[in-house]
Amino acid sequence: MSAGSSSTHQIKFGTDGWRGIIADDFTFANVCKVTRAIAAYLSTAYSQDRPVLVAYDPRFLADKFAHTAAEILADLGWTVKLVDRDCPTPVIAFNAKHLNSAGALMFTASHNPAAYCGIKYIPDYAGPATLEITDTIVGNLASASDAPPENKNPGNISTFDPQPEYFKFIYTLLDVERIRSAKLKVKFDAMYSTSRGYLDKVLLHCGCETENFHMQRDVLFGGGMPEPKAELLGELIAAVQKDKADLGVATDGDADRFGIVDELGNVLTPNTVLLVLAKHLIKNKGKTGAIVRTVATTHLLDNFAAKHGVPLI
Repeated sequence: MSAGSSSTHQIKFGTDGWRGIIADDFTFANVCKVTRAIAAYLSTAYSQDRPVLVAYDPRFLADKFAHTAAEILADLGWTVKLVDRDCPTPVIAFNAKHLNSAGALMFTASHNPAAYCGIKYIPDYAGPATLEITDTIVGNLASASDAPPENKNPGNISTFDPQPEYFKFIYTLLDVERIRSAKLKVKFDAMYSTSRGYLDKVLLHCGCETENFHMQRDVLFGGGMPEPKAELLGELIAAVQKDKADLGVATDGDADRFGIVDELGNVLTPNTVLLVLAKHLIKNKGKTGAIVRTVATTHLLDNFAAKHGVPLI
C-alpha cells in the first residue's frame, strides 16, 4: 500500500496525541513519520528488551494504520505486541504498565466524527504523555522518514489479548458479590465502540440483567458521533424509562469517557459522577486522603473538598 505524501507542518502532537482527517492529513505516510518520531523518543528512554504495545479503536483503517506502525517499530528492532482486536484506551494503558512495556501506541480519535483518526503515545506509567515527552516527539518529526515499512523483522510482531489481565485487575476494585446481590437492571449503549465485548462482560459477571445496543463494529458510528452526551443517547434514555431500569451506561469511541443515565432518564456527566464517587469514598468508605483533579476537571470538587475537610491537589 502506498504511503502517500506527508507534511510535517500538518502534524500537531499534544499530550493526547495527534488527530486528523483520514486520507487528508491522517495518511499512511504521516503515520510512518509519527511512528518513527515516537520510536526515536523510545530509543532514548527505554531499552529494547521492553516491548512496545500497539492498539486501535474500530475506526475505518485504524487496524491497518496500527499494523503499519507495528511493522515500522519492528523494522527498528523493537518487539511489538499488537492487540488481537480493537481495544479500549484504558485497557491498553493498563497493559502498558502491567507488561513492563516501553509504552503503547493507540490509534483512536476518541469521540470525534468518523472521518477522523488519531495516534497517541501512552507511556509505561499508563497516564498521559507529559509535555516534555510530546515536545521531544514533535522535535523528532523533522528528521523522521515517511517511507513505508520494509517488514524486515516480521518475527518481532506478535498479537495478544489484553482483556484477561485487565479483567482480573478490575474485579479487585469491585465488590462483585454486593453488586450481584443488588440484582441491577442495566441498559448498555456501546455506541459501536471498543467497549463492546468489555463492559457488557463486566456487567454480566456482576450479575446485572442487561440489554445492549449498538454492539457491532460500524466505522460510521451509525451516522453520528461516538460521544455519550444527552442529545445522542435518546435510545438509551427511552429504554431505561420504558423498562424501569436502574441504570444506563454508554461509552465513547475508545471507551475512555462515559455517560450515565439514572433511573429517571437524566444524563449524568462524568464530572457529576466524580462528585458522587467522592462522596461515596468519604461518607461510605471513610477515606480521608486528598482529592486530586486535573485542570479540566470540575471545580465543584474544590468546594466539595473544602466542605468535607479534605485536601485538594
